[in-house]
Amino acid sequence: MIGLSKYRKISQLLIISGLLTSCSVMDFYQSDIIKVSPEQSEPLKASEASKVLENGWVYRENILVSSDDSGLLVDLGLEQVTLVASCQLQPEAKQWLDTAERGLLLPVMEFAADFTFAPDLGKSARLYKTLDQHIRLSSASDSLRFYNTLLSSIEHNCPKNMNREMDSCQFRKWMSFTGFSDNDRVYDSSRIERWLKKHADVDYLIMATAELYNAKAMLNSRYSARSRVLTDKKLRVREKTVRPFLGKVRYDWVQFNESSEPLFKSYGFCEIHWPQSQSLRTVNGRDWQTVAQFESIADFMFPHFINFMDNAGREMQLR
Repeated sequence: MIGLSKYRKISQLLIISGLLTSCSVMDFYQSDIIKVSPEQSEPLKASEASKVLENGWVYRENILVSSDDSGLLVDLGLEQVTLVASCQLQPEAKQWLDTAERGLLLPVMEFAADFTFAPDLGKSARLYKTLDQHIRLSSASDSLRFYNTLLSSIEHNCPKNMNREMDSCQFRKWMSFTGFSDNDRVYDSSRIERWLKKHADVDYLIMATAELYNAKAMLNSRYSARSRVLTDKKLRVREKTVRPFLGKVRYDWVQFNESSEPLFKSYGFCEIHWPQSQSLRTVNGRDWQTVAQFESIADFMFPHFINFMDNAGREMQLR
């Protein structure tokens, strides 16, 4: 078993190395800290840029990582790479932080080979401790309880192929059969609304990412790494919905609105990415790369994201 595991790891590294070194890629920057204007920031629409310029907050770092600091780069035969980290907060999110409103951080997700995912408690604790130094957060136990509430609300909405029998879902199936109910929503949003009303001190959420939590990919989530997945779906179906979120480290500042679409509306984000690694999403299509390859990239970036968020928190307090 040890020999097979080692062989798989080497194979994955060779595949990633071949892709990354074959890119006619970017210039590598010197490590620096850059404050950029919204006009330079790709993710925000032009109509939103003026709002950010007037009242929001934008912060960016280019992080040079050498092979001396990364075993992954040594294995890939790369001397250095540049990670790009940035925060872009709209006025609403900036006000939440300026007025010390309370945020709730959802756990960091870990993706498995079968395209299911669950909280990574080790990473979650590291991110929580870092943000808690700069942002007024609700308790870590509230974080896990709210995540459980989200998954419970999915189950109570009775999705197709749910893995847990619930008496209330028998009636829902009958209603759907008779044509009275054709519910295509991910959540029973009223359960989420009740939790937030009960915890009125929570003013906003920090989640990775809002797009994930608004998507049907959530049907492939687990309460924990060892619990059963919420729904029983074919591998190709899970892969189609989950693959877009692999290898990404991004956290959105969000508010929940039961009557809105999407339910979780983002008012800004902080993220880190490795531009060179984007070749993994384009070379030879998007259907062959393994979850482990994307997870290795996310694992490589995560410690640098923690340092970036610590720097960003200090910078924000100086403004």
